[in-house]
Amino acid sequence: MAIRPINCNAAIESCTKSGNNYSYSLSIYAMGAGGYVDWWVYDTPPETAPTSGWALIFWNEAGKVTFNSLYPPMRPVPEGPQPAGRVYAIVSAIGPKWEEQVITIEDTFGNIVGFNWSTNIGGWEFNGSDFYTVSYSTPAHFGVSSDTGYDPGSTSRLLIDVTGH
Repeated sequence: MAIRPINCNAAIESCTKSGNNYSYSLSIYAMGAGGYVDWWVYDTPPETAPTSGWALIFWNEAGKVTFNSLYPPMRPVPEGPQPAGRVYAIVSAIGPKWEEQVITIEDTFGNIVGFNWSTNIGGWEFNGSDFYTVSYSTPAHFGVSSDTGYDPGSTSRLLIDVTGH
């Protein structure tokens, strides 16, 4: 699944599979004026030929369709700012960006008397030419016992050209 957040901050929270069906959960963490998320789901082309119209279809030796001109392929592009005039989306690792900092509160004798959690959560933003992750302060806590976090921007991701899809 590829997403393109416009005037908002979004991430794919989860993906579950049941048989041949996938279910995606998308969260929006910050919304600007007129914000929305475009999304695309890519799959392998169907194994059957169309019943009407024309198409160019290639099969491998095992009989699997490897290309079908009726279904546009995913077009990866290099990382970094992209030129204007095309539409881009990001296929990222599942999960939001989050950080949680745990600060111990001590009395004058050095005894721990409490904890203070600082939690940020967020997702992807797009500035018109580049995708990046940003997180925002939240009152929610993950209940971790030490400083930790996760950034899908530092893991697997793929920038794709979705113009015309």
